[in-house]
Amino acid sequence: MSARTDSESQSKDYRQEDEVEIFFQIAAAMAAALLLPWVYAILERANFHDFKFDGLHRSRALWLVPLFYLVGAVGTVLLFPAHLQLFWAFHVLLLAQIAEVLLHQAGYLTTVSLPLSEQFTPLRAGGFVVVLGSAVYAAQRLRSWDTERELRRIIDDGNYVLPFQGLSAASDRMSLSRFVPLRKDRSILVLGETGAGKTETIKLFTHQMQAGTDDPFVVFDYKGEYQESFEHENLIHLSSTDATEYWNLFAEIEREADIDEIGRALFPHTDGSEFFSQAGRQLFVAVVTYLHREAQAADTTPTNADLVAFVQSTDKQEMHERLTDHSDLTAAASAIDPDSERQAAGVYANFQQVIADLFRGDFAEAGEFSIREYMDDPQGRTLLLDFPITEGDAVQPAFRFFIDWAARFALANEQDTYFVLDEFARLPGLRKMGDLINAGRGRNTQLLLGVQSVAQLHDTYGKDRANALLSGLVQSVIMRVGDAASVEYTQSQIGREKQRRSVPVHDRNGRSVGRQELQDETHPIVESDLERLDDGEAVVVVPDGWLRGLIARFETVQTELERALKRRTE
Repeated sequence: MSARTDSESQSKDYRQEDEVEIFFQIAAAMAAALLLPWVYAILERANFHDFKFDGLHRSRALWLVPLFYLVGAVGTVLLFPAHLQLFWAFHVLLLAQIAEVLLHQAGYLTTVSLPLSEQFTPLRAGGFVVVLGSAVYAAQRLRSWDTERELRRIIDDGNYVLPFQGLSAASDRMSLSRFVPLRKDRSILVLGETGAGKTETIKLFTHQMQAGTDDPFVVFDYKGEYQESFEHENLIHLSSTDATEYWNLFAEIEREADIDEIGRALFPHTDGSEFFSQAGRQLFVAVVTYLHREAQAADTTPTNADLVAFVQSTDKQEMHERLTDHSDLTAAASAIDPDSERQAAGVYANFQQVIADLFRGDFAEAGEFSIREYMDDPQGRTLLLDFPITEGDAVQPAFRFFIDWAARFALANEQDTYFVLDEFARLPGLRKMGDLINAGRGRNTQLLLGVQSVAQLHDTYGKDRANALLSGLVQSVIMRVGDAASVEYTQSQIGREKQRRSVPVHDRNGRSVGRQELQDETHPIVESDLERLDDGEAVVVVPDGWLRGLIARFETVQTELERALKRRTE
């Protein structure tokens, strides 16, 4: 951490607090200059006895005012670079000043100067309004062009770009730029409580991810907020309700070893009885293996509908008999051995209940879609995993499997793959999450995570594993947070900074004998500030440092961002 002097601290305060005030001071001076010719003309016409204006020729005023405008215009450009938060305001002012210079010069040459004209006519006033309106329009076009150019430059350098509407603070090595680059080859965390603006921020990134790629693109949508962000004709909507494709468990199987892996992913072993017990999971694997072998013998592919029908129509005695026809399935079948009636009844009832809960709605249909085939050939489509909140936690294992299974194939090859997992901590712990964060960079896998709080991660993954996952996320966008764990994480990411302060020193009699320099180490952003961030306001942490500001809404930069992305792909 670098030490900060009093002057450095004042410089930071200047960036945070004085920029708007300085702008309004300049704007007030320019407005006053704009009115000077009108005041002069009025007083000249009035010809008051106490005031004599005959000595000041009109042409002198016409030259003084443009000169004043020109100095002000050059000052705004030198003081405020193009990409600060008041970019648009300064360029409107600048172009208005240039228009005034041209207008007065034209008036001087043609002897019909505005506003110092002998006759105030609607035509002349209208011309002034047209020129000023044209300056404002030109400023907007200039802002749009410059925004697109800057976005394209950052994207071409292999970055995502996060646009800001205004910036208020930054660490020493970070510049206050309206456009903040984040590396594409490193995972990104967006942290913020409900209503803080997390979804809007994630949409800014997803729009850049999906542009011009035929690579797999997997989105976990917990609240149904991302469907409108994608083209429906190129969208696979996978859910237990209103799905565009029906998922087939058996289409995921290339060899029988996959079945055990699928069983472990769908029904992990837990200390409680929330999901399948170990016996129930083994029974599930055995049943799927049995149906898979029977279908292979008939040269067909079973579906989820066949699995549901088999479980519903087969009692435990018949199921036991069918499974024991295969010697390698006998151990799993022993859990429902009719000779152990009490044990068999409990395991079988649990097995049937979980099958009914998990394979429901569209998950129980006869489908052909598989995660494996999609990851191999996405055909330019986006896979949207739409979690049905109304169905509760029963289908959580299915979505957990979808993400883990997609991650398995993404990490097995070097094809570019995109994952957007918002509210992922609401699912049971993802087995591949650590691999996605830590190994994804080397496998061309880009990961964008959204979570409401660090405390939520602790509940799902345990404190130690959650902290291990967070340590691999070197890029984060932290919005308003309310829990102590999130505040602690944010401050650890920002770090501490040394600040020097000067305090007076007194003798025993209370007389001042000088000053003493003290050095303190403190967090640049305190806990209360993190808990009171405005909607859309965020602290962005990257390897080079951090900055704080108000993120621009997607709609305000959508046109320029789309043009920048389109030109990049051409």
